[in-house]
Amino acid sequence: MNTELLLNRAVKSALAVGAAGGLASGGVALAQQAPAPATTTQLSKIVVTGSHIPQTAIATAQPVVTINRQEIQNSGFTTVGEVLQHLSSSWGALNVQFNNGGNGAVLINIHDLGPARVLVLVNGQRWVSRLTGTVDLSTIPTAVVARIELLLNGAAAVYGSEAIAGVINIITVKNFNGARASAYLGMFDGTSDGGGWDGKLRKYSFTVGTSGDRSSVLLSGGYYQQEPVWAGDRNISQEPEFGAGVASGSGNTIGGRALFWYGQNGAPPGVDIPGCGPQGFFGYPGCDSNGPYIGAHANPHPFTDADRFNYAPLNYLRTPSERWYIYSQGHYDLTNSISFNFLTTYQRRNSHQVLAPTPILFGLLGGLNGYGANGIGVGVSADAKYNPWGVDLFPGYYSSSPMAAAWCSKYGSGANGLCGPDAVGLVDFGLRPLGLGLRDFNQNLQTFYFRGGFQGYWQMAGNQWQWSAHYIYGQSLNTVITAGLTNMATLQRALVGKCNTTPGCVPFNIFGGGRAAPDSDPESGITPAMRNFVTITAHAVNKIVLRDYNANIGGGFFNGWYAGPWGVAAGYEYMENDGFFSPDPLVANGNTDGNARKPTNGKIVTNAQYVELKVPLASDLPFAQSLVLDLANRWSQFDWNGQGNVIQPNNTVLVQPAGGSASSSTGRVWLKWKPINQLLIRASWSEGFRAPALSELFGGVGDNFPGLVDPCAPTTGNGGWVPGTPLPPGCNGLVHTQINSQIHTNVGGNVNLVPETSTTKSVGFVYSPSWAPGLDLSADYFHTVVENIITRLGGQYYLNQCYIEQNQAACDKIVTTPNGLIVANIFDFIGNGGLKKVIGWDVGANYRFPTTAIGQFTAELHMTFMQKDIVCNASGACGDITGQVNAPSAFFAQPSHRYNLQLGWEYGAWAANWNMTLISELWEPCDPGAGPGNCSNPEKFVGGDPVGQNHLGTTVYTDANVSYTVSSWNTTFTLGALNLFDKQPPISHQAFANSYLPVFYRTPGRFLYGRVTVRF
Repeated sequence: MNTELLLNRAVKSALAVGAAGGLASGGVALAQQAPAPATTTQLSKIVVTGSHIPQTAIATAQPVVTINRQEIQNSGFTTVGEVLQHLSSSWGALNVQFNNGGNGAVLINIHDLGPARVLVLVNGQRWVSRLTGTVDLSTIPTAVVARIELLLNGAAAVYGSEAIAGVINIITVKNFNGARASAYLGMFDGTSDGGGWDGKLRKYSFTVGTSGDRSSVLLSGGYYQQEPVWAGDRNISQEPEFGAGVASGSGNTIGGRALFWYGQNGAPPGVDIPGCGPQGFFGYPGCDSNGPYIGAHANPHPFTDADRFNYAPLNYLRTPSERWYIYSQGHYDLTNSISFNFLTTYQRRNSHQVLAPTPILFGLLGGLNGYGANGIGVGVSADAKYNPWGVDLFPGYYSSSPMAAAWCSKYGSGANGLCGPDAVGLVDFGLRPLGLGLRDFNQNLQTFYFRGGFQGYWQMAGNQWQWSAHYIYGQSLNTVITAGLTNMATLQRALVGKCNTTPGCVPFNIFGGGRAAPDSDPESGITPAMRNFVTITAHAVNKIVLRDYNANIGGGFFNGWYAGPWGVAAGYEYMENDGFFSPDPLVANGNTDGNARKPTNGKIVTNAQYVELKVPLASDLPFAQSLVLDLANRWSQFDWNGQGNVIQPNNTVLVQPAGGSASSSTGRVWLKWKPINQLLIRASWSEGFRAPALSELFGGVGDNFPGLVDPCAPTTGNGGWVPGTPLPPGCNGLVHTQINSQIHTNVGGNVNLVPETSTTKSVGFVYSPSWAPGLDLSADYFHTVVENIITRLGGQYYLNQCYIEQNQAACDKIVTTPNGLIVANIFDFIGNGGLKKVIGWDVGANYRFPTTAIGQFTAELHMTFMQKDIVCNASGACGDITGQVNAPSAFFAQPSHRYNLQLGWEYGAWAANWNMTLISELWEPCDPGAGPGNCSNPEKFVGGDPVGQNHLGTTVYTDANVSYTVSSWNTTFTLGALNLFDKQPPISHQAFANSYLPVFYRTPGRFLYGRVTVRF
């Protein structure tokens, strides 16, 4: 075999065994080069994560952490996403513990810079993303993963958009011979946490492959099923806020909470609810009934906190999902120096979330909050079959107001399109209709990915050069089916007298108590016929298609250079991302009790060119065993077009064709210095950028209900007005009323966005002392600033800017009720503004102990210290959120440090692993409604917060497993436990749901599992 062929085989062999990225143990940033076998493999040049230049040295100038296949197995986790989310450098991101707001996806967030700023590659090439620009890691099958390489540094100059926080490069198995089958079964033991055995997890995979001198092929298939854990089956999540009882529940009750406006137009009250007494608007909090408002079982009474609805047990704590996949890859050598390679996979995921019934809001507030029918609020006509008072109940204060007048003209019992003379304004009627069933969300996600291309090698002027050209087609199609929604337009038909005599129309008993009732007793609640008439199953589809053409070339030159040959790489990439979201028409028109959402449709085209240069500055000199400078730059051009949103002066939104363009040039400088063989010092400076995602540019207008605090409304804490103190100046002397902690906002895309930009500086070292063979130490300082952030500024920003800072531009985004006393809506569209800065250290240590008579021991430690996590809003106000829980209604938090400790032992056929994960303490504002004793430090104020601080203590999770291999069967048996000591998550009173933060803390309960792996 000639020298050229030997070299090409060596390169492929090096790629197959994965001789790039990190220690074989996977942790420390420096990748030491293993002793080269006595073959030509030692001459091979490979492409490492973070660079396109083929090189023999794999100790890179940037921190790359590698997790090999064995470490993935030792973790006990079954998905790529779970493995990555438990790393010390990983901060909070969406996962399967998100029931309200989740969709079955699992994301990754490095150094708290956000999932949208992490680039995910598979074998160095882009993977298909979502409309948000993030990659769902659950779409990548774990069974074919050989290792995962994490570049903890900005790399936009090499890879392009998204690579601000770092790069995840998932390397799949190469040149696989034989077959491997694996079965995994696990369950939660929640018996000491308020539940029982639940959350069963099953996973099966089978992989087969063959390889020869000129070709290889691999085929893998698998199945995964995760059963749910219910919130009601754990003590911490049996009520909306732990320790607060039913008072923390919803103000929209099963029987219905009514708020009428008596005396409309100066007339005497038209209705009088026995047991409630007269109610004007200022008679809030209104009237409630645990049963029907009329009849033998009627018990209306003034609403109190004891009437609130405990919705928590009707939610998932851990969401179920089911996946199956088929995967294939291979290569064929067309000549000694040119080969064809391909990768293709198809995965189908069915995921599921369940929520308590949507609160149906009638009347004025329902209409203002988007729960209207055909654009107006919902009311009850005087002649409706189940109207116990026989007067028109119109949505509004006065029948002459626009919403009320529109309703009266269509449904009023008076003459000439008016309501009757005794009509009463229905300000709010909030109902949790258990008789309509739970909200049920199902996602059917189908992901298809194909990559095919050619690569080749040749010799030129004594140097090896490589080239590649690939085409990628990826498609993600998600069909979302939502059951348990109410068609508000149909419901309005069922609440007017005409329905009593219209064939097919079923009158609805809105004041009947909200619970299920048989058809034979319609007075006692909601009958099946009523439910079938007003509820719908909504169908929505979203799809994104990736088309990527890329070509690269790289090699060496200047062989006579005193410090060694130079390296160079250059390339071009053309990429298209086009996608859409098509909601159910009833949802798009706002005719359901769920959040309204308009369609999304757009396309982004990217052209990019890059060049990278490696310059050796010194070699084999005293205090300079090597000194290498790496320079890179990337030029990117973006064009987008689709359906954009334009806010009109009358607070409506016009959707029309729109587009835009942008360009970016990003550079990078890396320096690698080895003063002695045992020490590597590295430093880097890099620019980054992130182009807007499809949903950020073209996202259709939708409803959102974040937890907000009106600065003009009385409150006992959390930023609102404290009675007895001056009102904020922008309130103009008016004391507002905030009926619910959640305030309606309109969210949507912005076609006028510009790319984010970033700068990252890092410096670090790797030390492998000769006096301690097997020991490797590393530390890397990172400092990243992201400017012009693409984000929603948040409803709280607009409230504070308007009422406290008197910013008229912010006030223009706020819609109030006609009397100006209730904030009814906030326009919170995506925009550019503010910055994000993170400063900290990644520290690692790895030690492979000398072999002993009782086996081989290993230890590995990873630590990430966040010194500063600073967020600045568009007005320039900044705050360091390190060590804090986002409040109020938090999904996320920012611990100041995280640790991972892994201890391993091998002895013959036996192996064991002991893994520990530490999350540092957190602080949050105390919640006055949490009950006595639930504020650990009421006197500790942070940022002037007058309500004190609650402490979430340091949390340590311990995982362990033991394995035994039966050589004669080629079979390994593993038994293990996640959360071995049943550690409970610390209670957070600011958490959005379940009283703990699912981004860091695990589902309560000890998870026990077993795994069998057979090799053929």
